Amino acid sequence: MTSPSLNETQRDFANCLLDHQQPVPPGIGAPNGSSAEKRFSIYRNNVVMSLTDVLTAYFPVVVRLLGEEYFYALAREFVLAHPPATPVLTQYGARFAGFISSFPPITDLPYLADVTRLEWLRQRAYHAADGDALGAADFKNVAPSNVPRLCFRFHPSVGLLRSKFPVFDIWRTNTFDKHIRTIPATAPGQAVLISRVGMSVRTLSIEPGTHAFIIALEKGENLASAAQRAFTVADEFNLQIATAVLINMGAITAITEGGPR
Repeated sequence: MTSPSLNETQRDFANCLLDHQQPVPPGIGAPNGSSAEKRFSIYRNNVVMSLTDVLTAYFPVVVRLLGEEYFYALAREFVLAHPPATPVLTQYGARFAGFISSFPPITDLPYLADVTRLEWLRQRAYHAADGDALGAADFKNVAPSNVPRLCFRFHPSVGLLRSKFPVFDIWRTNTFDKHIRTIPATAPGQAVLISRVGMSVRTLSIEPGTHAFIIALEKGENLASAAQRAFTVADEFNLQIATAVLINMGAITAITEGGPR
């Protein structure tokens, strides 16, 4: 019987790291006659602990809501079920919210998945590509008659979330308040806009109309068309305020004329 190649040994080693049911892969030995099983288990534990530490850093509010002990146990289950698909760990955790939403022991915390999504959008924004945001001065040369036809290109860091739960208030009090406020899960839902200005990730609660407005703009619709969609969601939608929000959040990187009227 031929010995496994180096590539085969490395592949089997990686496949077995997160599967505690598998034996030590063939070709793995230990010096001085010590147990290969025990030494391999050290690698397994270190991998799980390292990935758990990554999730702990990315989702501090979820850690606070669940408590460290429970979060570590939850994160371990996630790591074992969803190991990284890429060595770029800044991309690890995108599936965590979905995992939480379907994890039976915490179905009594229905808002938790959306809080997780909010924190992931912040993580994603921090590591997004750079882009030069436009300021109010960049709009001064636009002729008033052309304003309705403007289309926006958004900064790579921009993220949107709309939840039926008060996710922004839950996130904010657990992030900034010395004495955490009790936010009833039955309070009105909230929409959130996230972007990065320089190295600072900004998080803002926005009105439903503004959320619908930005969604339409992201799809390539012009200001007039996007505003019409916003008014169908909220009669009180204010186009000037919504546009100012995008500018102040550094969310716009380019403007063009065109799109559906």
